[in-house]
Amino acid sequence: MLMLGAILMIGCDGDEAIRVYDAPPDEHEHEHEHAATAPQPPTAAGGSGMVRPITWQAPAGWQIQPASGSATRFATFLIGPADDPIDLTVVALPATNMSRSVLANVNRWLDQMGRERLEDVAQFDRYIKPIELPGLRALLVEIAGPPLDDEEEDGDPEQLMLAAIIQGPRLVWFVKSVGPYPVLAAERQRFASFVRSIRFPATTPTKPPISESSDVVTIRYQVPDHWHKDPQQRPMRLVTFIVEDGSRRADMWISRFAGSVGSPLMNINRWRRQVGLPGIDDLGQQATEDISAGDTTGSMLDLAGPKDAAGRASRLLIALFNTGNTKWFFRMHGDDQLVAREKETFVQFIGRVQFVEPSRE
Repeated sequence: MLMLGAILMIGCDGDEAIRVYDAPPDEHEHEHEHAATAPQPPTAAGGSGMVRPITWQAPAGWQIQPASGSATRFATFLIGPADDPIDLTVVALPATNMSRSVLANVNRWLDQMGRERLEDVAQFDRYIKPIELPGLRALLVEIAGPPLDDEEEDGDPEQLMLAAIIQGPRLVWFVKSVGPYPVLAAERQRFASFVRSIRFPATTPTKPPISESSDVVTIRYQVPDHWHKDPQQRPMRLVTFIVEDGSRRADMWISRFAGSVGSPLMNINRWRRQVGLPGIDDLGQQATEDISAGDTTGSMLDLAGPKDAAGRASRLLIALFNTGNTKWFFRMHGDDQLVAREKETFVQFIGRVQFVEPSRE
């Protein structure tokens, strides 16, 4: 196992010329304006006797979570399988031109799911259908994305987004969940029933927003001089770097996902197949190493595949970190010999990564 002290020691030796980057938060990963009130489980009446601005009937099995302290999120539920649940969030934004724009919101979500943007409202039928709520305008949105790993070619489940946009009194409300396609597809009917149950008590004026904030963790990193940024934008990637040595090539990229990204065993077997290794039946069959990014500890896998007929093989390094509700993936995939040679640099790169918490002013 790699220990924190060893990582720090490696990171101090043989520094190359480096470039420092801030990875900005993706606008599609958080509703970036204002929240309605402090996040609390909304009910018809709170402990103080005040009526909440929104009420609903949650399906059986959906678990409301304690207030997160985020100014952007009104409520969070855990839905789906009990052993690997998915987040469903309820967010409220002031009714501005941007928050009311269905096209702008759907295009932001299409970006998140790796799909092409819509040019005009005439194309809405692909993803949107109206839903009846008393006296309110509401829309259901469903977007299926590409596989979680953009190299996947054998039909593993895609990601799915279920969302709703509700024009409430003075605020626009968003209900949204993203997760593995088959898991979230099983929640379609319950999701629609939940949205249909939403009400805004007429006796309570909705409070104005309390603050402007982002609850998305971002990162700072230092890039080795011989890693070159790929100008091509890739779905589900924050950034991609290319490492080359003659005919040998490896790609290193960073991904970030909110909520559930599937079970560990499912993900590990997908990664093993990418380098030509057979699947495993138990997590104990896959060796892992400890790895640190600053004071955050994660796990690393080193997967080397068999040689092909030409005597070449591929290798995949993948480091995983959790920061709150966000999962971070750092991957290097390519020629076996090149990736093996770059492993120390990969570990050094991650050792210098800083996860930056959002400002809490």
